[in-house]
Amino acid sequence: MNTMKLDPDGGWSVWSDSVSLDGDRLIVHATKPMDWPVREFSRVPIFFRDGKYYCRTKAKAEPPYAMRYELWPWPADCPETSVPPVYYDEAYVEARNRDARGERRNNFIHLALLPLYPVLGLCWSGFKEKILGPAGFEPSSITKASVAALFYLCLLQVIFMRFLLGGIVFWISEDEGLRWVDWTLLLACSVDCLVRGSGLLNREFLGSGYHLGFCEWLWPRRAK
Repeated sequence: MNTMKLDPDGGWSVWSDSVSLDGDRLIVHATKPMDWPVREFSRVPIFFRDGKYYCRTKAKAEPPYAMRYELWPWPADCPETSVPPVYYDEAYVEARNRDARGERRNNFIHLALLPLYPVLGLCWSGFKEKILGPAGFEPSSITKASVAALFYLCLLQVIFMRFLLGGIVFWISEDEGLRWVDWTLLLACSVDCLVRGSGLLNREFLGSGYHLGFCEWLWPRRAK
């Protein structure tokens, strides 16, 4: 879809941005900030329609725009640079807006899940890499936190079972028939803590799965 069109004042609408002429310069009002550096050396070439420009100044803009960029024509005597160029068009603006929406979504996920940080590492590696990683949770860090949480859970379970004659599940439910759940919980958490803790100390353990989730080591092919 071609969304670049002329404004009534002779400028252009580039997706959600507005571009106008000021002599031989371009004034870009962008709805989202862009990584266009202002510098005298190693300038970033910016191509717009048939022209080549560089960013001379940038400042905050009045709503509904976020930033105002002033682009000057590329000097004829300026040598070519190895810096990757920017092709400012509809596709560029659409991708920028899409990335901004993704960043907002990841920030929301990060804030919503932050209180659960100690147990996020129990999630399996695929979920940690694809969902939690982009949201700001480093897979190996949350895995370490989950291993530590399981270690303390095992200690607490042992204390309950040794001195209070019943595990955590029994004391919550007060159901004698659920004592086996406490033993199963203690066994599973203890073994998982040892296996994943060893993997964190030696990343070659079980291939590359050093940030495995809870009991993911039982399926080594899936973990790889």
